[in-house]
Order: sequence, then C-alpha cells, then structure tokens
Amino acid sequence: MTASEAASKTAAYFDSESPTWDDRYVRQSHFRTRLETLRNWLAALPPNLSVLDFGCGTGVASAQLASLGHRPTGVDISEKMVETSRAALQRSGIPEDRFTFEHISPDGRGAYLEKTYDGMVSLGVFEYTDDPAALLKLLTTRIRPGGFLIMSGPNRRSPVRWMEHFVFRHPRYFAVIPGLKRLASPDSYKHYQKHQFVAGELAALLDSCGMTLERTFYHGGPSVLGGLEHTPWLGMTMILQFKKRP
Repeated sequence: MTASEAASKTAAYFDSESPTWDDRYVRQSHFRTRLETLRNWLAALPPNLSVLDFGCGTGVASAQLASLGHRPTGVDISEKMVETSRAALQRSGIPEDRFTFEHISPDGRGAYLEKTYDGMVSLGVFEYTDDPAALLKLLTTRIRPGGFLIMSGPNRRSPVRWMEHFVFRHPRYFAVIPGLKRLASPDSYKHYQKHQFVAGELAALLDSCGMTLERTFYHGGPSVLGGLEHTPWLGMTMILQFKKRP
C-alpha cells in the first residue's frame, strides 16, 4: 500500500468516526484532561491570535480558541470532520468571520499553507501521519517568530501504550472483554496509528525548526495510580508547548 493510499484509508476511518467522535470527551477522562489542559494553556496567551488547528477533528480545539477570542483556521484530511467542525461553531453562535475550515489533501497540502499564524494547535494528529518529522518541519515555517505550538501525542514509554499494543496484536483474547473489545476490533484506531513519541525526541526535532520547548504535561493511566499518571514513565499521552524563537 502506498503512502497516499494509507492516508486515504485514514481519512475514510475518521469520516466514519465523525458522528460519534465527541462521545470520547464524555467516556474517556484522558480526552477531557487533554482539552482542559489545552484551554488552561491557551488562557495564558494574549487574545485575538490567528491560530492553525491542524487536524481539527470535530472542532473541539477550534471552539476553545474561538471562545477565548482567537481566530482559528481548522484543517483536516477528513471531509466529514471538517463539516462537523464548521457546523459546531455555527451552532455555538460564533460569527463566521472569526473562523475558517478547510478540507485538505491526504498529504497535508492545502491553501492554509499560503498563510502564517500566531500559533498552532494539534491534538492527537501526528501519530497518524506518514512522516511526522517532515510535516512538523513544514508546518513550523507557517508559525510567526514568537508564536507557539501546542501538540499532543502518545507517549511511547508508557506501559499503558505497551498494553494497548498487546491487546491489538492478540485480538482473539480480548474481543469479548468490556473496555478492550473496541481496541481489539477490526475498526480499532490502532490500524491507523503509525507512530508514538518521546518528548525528548520531539524537543530535539523542533529545536532544529527554531522552536523551544516550554512545558510538558503527561496524563492518562489507571485511576488507581492517581497522580503517577503525570509522570513521563506512566502517562499514556503527553502535551507539549513550544515557542518559536525570534
């Protein structure tokens, strides 16, 4: 399968998931924590920023940006997700001149690359791309000096991620267990996720793009472990904030 074919399959998967994607923010605490963290970090920024929401999904990040007075440009390879995003912000009463959405090609190309932005947000996206390093290098050229990047991704060092992979690789043992059967099913997101990350590796890559890591937050793990989910050796998801050097 070529990279283009794989990207098209990923887009089709997210098209199919768009009607129920927001349910994850109800059912899964790590989705809620990620969004709460994003909002807290965005609240510390000056208002009225032009922000690229790369991989906007159903528009949850764009909605947060707009509610804080920013001007989001949301882009996604899933046409259905883009339609859902646009409709969500329209229903919320946000003036249409305050946001833009664009359905982009599977390789990430689109008209949005003709502009520059005060910042960029990307939640749970780069793990699904063919070449995240090349894409990050491209996208950071669109961020103005002094601008920010907030991104999230799966923490490769987390044993929770190891467990997920084991379940995915041995579906016959877990297909009937509540809470695991979706992960072991033929429509599991693991069929489309290509990468996991380590914060230090991302920091080094983005440093070469003129971006300085300012903070990292880990979360997601068995509730019995409490605050240990915020450690880099357990938290299944990490959120990082970078600043572009002048």
